[in-house]
Amino acid sequence: MNKSMLRRSLILTFAAIAFACQLAMQARAQTSESQSPNALQQAQAQNGQLQMPNLAELNLTPDQIQRIRAINADLKDQRQVAAQRLRQAQRALADAMESPNQNESLIDQRSREVADAQAANIRLRALSEFRILQVLTPDQRVKLREMRMEISKDLDQTDGAN
Repeated sequence: MNKSMLRRSLILTFAAIAFACQLAMQARAQTSESQSPNALQQAQAQNGQLQMPNLAELNLTPDQIQRIRAINADLKDQRQVAAQRLRQAQRALADAMESPNQNESLIDQRSREVADAQAANIRLRALSEFRILQVLTPDQRVKLREMRMEISKDLDQTDGAN
């Protein structure tokens, strides 16, 4: 995999994570009368998160918001454990690579552990997204697909500029 494809893959993975986080934040924002649509985007910019389209365009109902919150709450502990496992595996790989007594078989084993941890994170994101998509109406899914296509187009243009 070349460097550009790896970079794009990482950006799209981050975008998927940011999407799930934004859906949860948007659900919270839609139930709060005091928060304007731009307040969510400003908070994301301050936190260094990838800017996503305004999910208010999906016009989530209170029931959808509640169901999305329940999905996120249901998977929260699993996501935390998987993220911690990935961080530990990445640290173990870095330690093996930086060791004065490098061992190729240990590095290979640690690489597989990182790959397994990444796969677990991807499975959880896919499960979360699948469950959230089940909550959306067909029109909301179409709108979400359009929003993602726009993000992908923007990423393509950014990759072309580098």
